[in-house]
Amino acid sequence: MSAELADTIDLQMARCAQELKDFLEHLPRYLRRGKSQEALLQCTRIVEEMPAALPEVSWSTSWAKVSASLQDLRRALDSGAAKAYVLARYDEATRAYEQWLAARKAASPTGEHAVVRLGSLKPLIAARTTFHIASGVAAFLLYQFALTRWQSEIVLLALLALFVALETTRRFSTRWNHFLAGKLFHGIARPREYYRVNSSTLYLLALVLVTPVFSRAAVLSGVLILAFGDPAAAWLGKRYGRLKLYRSKSLVGSLAFVGVGTLVAGAYLLAFCPEVSVGRRLAAAGLASIAGAVAELFSGRKLDDNLAIPIASTLVASLLV
Repeated sequence: MSAELADTIDLQMARCAQELKDFLEHLPRYLRRGKSQEALLQCTRIVEEMPAALPEVSWSTSWAKVSASLQDLRRALDSGAAKAYVLARYDEATRAYEQWLAARKAASPTGEHAVVRLGSLKPLIAARTTFHIASGVAAFLLYQFALTRWQSEIVLLALLALFVALETTRRFSTRWNHFLAGKLFHGIARPREYYRVNSSTLYLLALVLVTPVFSRAAVLSGVLILAFGDPAAAWLGKRYGRLKLYRSKSLVGSLAFVGVGTLVAGAYLLAFCPEVSVGRRLAAAGLASIAGAVAELFSGRKLDDNLAIPIASTLVASLLV
C-alpha cells in the first residue's frame, strides 16, 4: 500500500472515528433525555459512511468489530428495545472502539497519522462524577481530622496493594475482568478501563507518592482540586467547549477547572491554615489549580490525569503552604 493511499485512508478513518467518538460519548445523555430517534439517525449515518479498512493492515479486524458492534447498536435503537438492551450494545461498541484505537495507535507508534491523535472515550457518567467527588471528600475528611501522615500512608499502601492485586488477576481471566470492569464497577468505569489500568489505582499511587513528602495542606489542596476541578472541566467543557486548546480539551473546560479548583482549595486553605498569610494561601490555591489544569490539559492515553493532577497540584501548592 502506497504512503499516499495510507494517508488518504487514515484521514477518512480520522473523520469517521471522530464522529463515532462524539456519538458514543453523548449517547447515554440522548437516552436519558428520550432522544432515541435522534440517536438512531446519527448512528445510521455513521454506519453508512464508515470506510472499510484494507485487509492487509494490522488493525482491519478490530475496525470490522467496530463496524459490526455499531450495526448491532443501530438495530437495537431501531427496534425500540429496552434501554438496558441498548446500553448493553452500547458497551460492546465502546469496547470495540477502544480495542481498535489501541491497535491503530500501535501500528503508528511515532504518531504521524491523523487517527493517532484521537483520544479514548470519556462519556459523562453522573455516577462516576459522584464517586470521584466522594472519594476526594473522604480522603480530605480522613486525613484532615482522623489520620496522621503515616497512618494515612499505611491505609493508602494497603488499598493500593488491593487494587494492584485486582489489576493483576483480571489480566489472567477474561471472566474475572468482565465481572470487575463490566459488572461490579460498570457504573463508574470508562470503556478504556476494561483493558487498561483503572484511574482509581493511579489515583492511589499518586497519593502514596505525595503524602510522605509534602505538607498536609499541600496534599489536601491537590486532592480537592482533583475532586472538584476535574469534573467541572469535563461537564462544562463537553457542553460549552467550542474552542479547543489541545486535542479534545477546551478553553472552557480549563477555565472551569482553574475556577472551581481555586475556590475549593482556597476555601480549605483559608479555613485550616491560619499560620500562613492570606496572600500565600490564595496564591497557593490559584497556582496549584493552574498546575492541575495544565496537567489535565496534556494528560491522555500515556499519562492519566488522576495520576498527573494531584502530583502537579500538590507540588506547586507545597511551594507556598
